[in-house]
Amino acid sequence: MRKAGYYKAGSWPFYTKSMEIDARKNYRYLRQIKPSEAKAGDIVIANVGNGLGNNGHTAIIDGPYNGWDTQIIQEGGDDGTGPVHRSHLGDSLGEYLMAGKITYARPIK
Repeated sequence: MRKAGYYKAGSWPFYTKSMEIDARKNYRYLRQIKPSEAKAGDIVIANVGNGLGNNGHTAIIDGPYNGWDTQIIQEGGDDGTGPVHRSHLGDSLGEYLMAGKITYARPIK
């Protein structure tokens, strides 16, 4: 990431809730964007409550924004603990996380 011009998060824990807070107000690594602005390489963060464990998920957008049908790259999600794979946002999050707080973000260079 650093070679591509992005800030490195360092060794402190960066999980879905801290990613959401950074994108919405701290702007150290991420900046919140409108869903309609999302494109390949942007990040989608879903949180319910504290975002820990099954209460949160993060994925990388892998194509143009198309609502819940947006193609993503993720680990886990709808594949449980499976390897990195492609899916669609709605299939990945399921009803539980889709009802939570969804944040679309772009990495800051």
